[in-house]
Amino acid sequence: MSASAKKDEDRNYELENEVLRRRIQTLDKLLEVELELREKSERASAGLRKQIEDLNELFSQQDKLLFSSAGNLSQKISEAKTHYQQLIQNLQQQLQAAERDVAITEEDVSRTRSTKEKELQKAKQNLQQLEGDIERMTFQFADLLNDTAEKLVERISMSQGSWAAEQKRKPLELRMQEETPIDLGSFPIRSGSGAEKS
Repeated sequence: MSASAKKDEDRNYELENEVLRRRIQTLDKLLEVELELREKSERASAGLRKQIEDLNELFSQQDKLLFSSAGNLSQKISEAKTHYQQLIQNLQQQLQAAERDVAITEEDVSRTRSTKEKELQKAKQNLQQLEGDIERMTFQFADLLNDTAEKLVERISMSQGSWAAEQKRKPLELRMQEETPIDLGSFPIRSGSGAEKS
């Protein structure tokens, strides 16, 4: 028997087969685990890709919305700027017109100041003259009232004196002297009285 044949007889093929079977089982389990991990990884990758696609879509929509909002905002800002520029121009024109009016008014005031001062002085003089006339007329009217009252008292006294002589009574003049004197100037004077008629 050759040496190689003897060596083959000494080998334990059953043990080697058992070891190989266990290795194969281990490899099969490792392969199953690897396949399961690969499936999980693929599912996770698919989920991540879906999330990325959703985020990209959301970002795209946000970009469109932001661009539209920015465009509308830019248009509104431009319109507001134009509106306020027109308002500012109108206000500037009104200010210039007001400044021109003020300048013209100042020129008119400067030209008419002396005339107005003369008119004012003349008005003051007229007022003083009127005050003097009123004061003079007041005294004249008071004198007229006193004169009228004296004449009235004199006539009454004369008529009452003759009547008292006939009736043997005290004349009115004497009775009036005995009474408290009355200030005729305190009586109210009606407009259109006998003074105007005289």
